[in-house]
Formats: sequence, structure tokens, C-alpha cells
Amino acid sequence: MAKFFNKNYKYAYERHNKVWIKGTVDNHAYTRISTGKEFNKANMNWAEKHWRDEIRRYFDSKKVINTNNNMPTLDEYALESFEQHRASRNFATTNKYKEKYKLHISPILGSYKLNELRVADIRNFHTSLIEKKLSHKYAQDINNIVSGIINDAIENEIIDKNVVVNIRFPKKDKFLSKEREVKPLNLEDVNLLINEAEGQLKNILTFLFFTGTRPGEMIALKWEDIDFKKKTINICRTRQGKTNPNTGQKDLGSTKTGKTRTLDMIPLVSKALLEQQARINSKSDFVFNTQKGEPFKGFDTIRRKWYKLLEQCSINQKVLYLTRHSFASIFLSNGEEADWVSAKMLGHSTMSTTNKYYRKYMEDDTKERGTFLNNNRTKSVRNEE
Repeated sequence: MAKFFNKNYKYAYERHNKVWIKGTVDNHAYTRISTGKEFNKANMNWAEKHWRDEIRRYFDSKKVINTNNNMPTLDEYALESFEQHRASRNFATTNKYKEKYKLHISPILGSYKLNELRVADIRNFHTSLIEKKLSHKYAQDINNIVSGIINDAIENEIIDKNVVVNIRFPKKDKFLSKEREVKPLNLEDVNLLINEAEGQLKNILTFLFFTGTRPGEMIALKWEDIDFKKKTINICRTRQGKTNPNTGQKDLGSTKTGKTRTLDMIPLVSKALLEQQARINSKSDFVFNTQKGEPFKGFDTIRRKWYKLLEQCSINQKVLYLTRHSFASIFLSNGEEADWVSAKMLGHSTMSTTNKYYRKYMEDDTKERGTFLNNNRTKSVRNEE
């Protein structure tokens, strides 16, 4: 029994912002049946009252759909699966899943009916991923999308087993190794770029190079996120990478990790932000804005200026995201603590990512160990022995 709207519900519950029901009818227990209705008090009360009729209706429709002629293909059911999770996934994640499905899954498995997928079909699918020379992790992500779609079909009792989980995914050595070689800018190049930049671009680059924030987090930054007294910056949102087809704009969303991180504001950044505050005339809540005083909805304008600046400084073309890598390499190579760079500033949950890409920039661990044993007190103890 679950409690919603100050009322206990025995048969109705909320899942993915929809009303679902459960219960036993004709000696058969049903635990996950979606009514398709939005989660609100009226629909919850309706489901609690009509749960038995809904289960019978669902059971009758299941008998029809599970005939071979009405069984959906993977392509058909994938659309329904993505829609089911629309409320619980952010827009960017949904788009990535759809792109991967279209490129790698649909051409191989899309035409199969859900109940026709066999072990041999999944193995052929795995072979196609290997032949495309994808990385092991990327291929696993694609495989997990297939498995997730099939799990949704099982939950909705369209089929009763997931053929994907019964097959061991190919080992890592079968796939192309795609370890990214990060080639960041050095401090000399960074200073050159900032000195040559003009107007707001100078403040943008100072902020990016000396905070390690992602470009999407930078254009989503608001003045309310900055505390000049405490010298901290809260990174709690980002501008999504994909354009929302409904609005034609890039939506604001949570950070990549879904968590807020609080950065230390070093003097260079504080100075740039104060200059930015003094130069803007708009009443925008956002720190960085277009020439019209409106928040940036994407990166096109900044990116064009960035590429032009690189050419002006005779530096090979590099993506704007390299500012984040450059921050890590510069601060680590100059002796800043790896934990501060990794967890505090970059927001890495573990040191593994930092070690993977930036280990060579950390100070060599060559100092003599155990020197504390050479102090006077230790010598005294040793002499007494």
C-alpha cells in the first residue's frame, strides 16, 4: 500500500509520472500495468476504483496483441519504450538513445517482431558492433538500449523473456581501443588567447580556462550561483547539447552528473566576473549573454569567435571543450592537489577518470619517503635502544 495525496492506495501507484495499477484477478497477480493516464489525484482515485476492470481489459487486449500478426516489431515498440521514459529521462539522454538506436540497432534488429528475436540474431547484432570498430563501452551502451526496450515489453506483458540478457557480451579485446588522447593547451597558449580576446569573450575564456566548467554549464550560469563574499560558484545546471524540436532551442537541464558542485573562485575568475558584471547593461539573470542582452541558447556565436581567435593566434583548430582539459592539465602540472582538481572543480565522482586522462600531468612521485623518522625525537628513541 502506498500513500499519495494524503491517501492510502492499495491498487494504484505512480511510475514515470503515470498512473499504474496492480492486483490479482482470476488467480493471476498483475504487478505492473500502465493506465496511460497522467499522475494526479483524480486519475489515482479513478484507478483505485476501476483497477479490476482495467486489468481485465488489459488482459483481453494482451490476448489480441500477442498473436503473431499483432506482435510489434522492435522498431515499433522502441518508439513506445522511449515515450514511456520521457518523463524520467532528460531531453539530451532521450535524443542520444534515439540516435544510437537509429544508427546501430534498427538496421540489424528493427524489423524483427519481439517474440521472434533469437540468440543467433543477438549474436549477429554483436558482430555488427564489432565490425563497426566501436569502442567496447560505446557498444555496451547500445546493447543496453536493446535490453531496456525488451525489458519494457516484458513489464507490459507483451513477451515473457529477454533474449539479450542470456548472451554474454563480447570481451573488450574484440573491440577497437578508443582511448582518447587529450591534447590540452599550455599556460602560455591560454594566456595568449585570453590577452588577444576582446569584450565578453575575454571573460568567457578566463572563466572556462580557470574553473574547468563545461561550456554548457558556463552559458547556463546565473548571478545567483555566484558568491563573491565566500568566493564560490555553484554549478547546478547546463544548456543541453541537442536542440529541442518543439522549441527550436537548447533546453536548460541538470549537470552531466545530475549533481550540483561548488567551485572555488580564484582571483583571476573573480576579477573576470566583476568585469562582466560591470560591462553588461541587461537585466538578465544569466552571467553571459548575447549582444541583445539575452541568454545564449547555443554555442554557435561563441564557437565562431573561438575559432577565429585560434586562427588569429596561429593555434590549430580545437574544440571549445578543450578549455576544460587545459584547466586540468595546467593546474595538475603546477602542483595543485589531484583531489581538488578532480572532485572539487571537475566534479569527477572518482579519481579513475582524472588518472586516465591527466595522470601524466601530475607531479612525479619521487620524493623521499619516511623522512619524518629522521626528526630528533625518533633519533633519541633509536639511541636509547
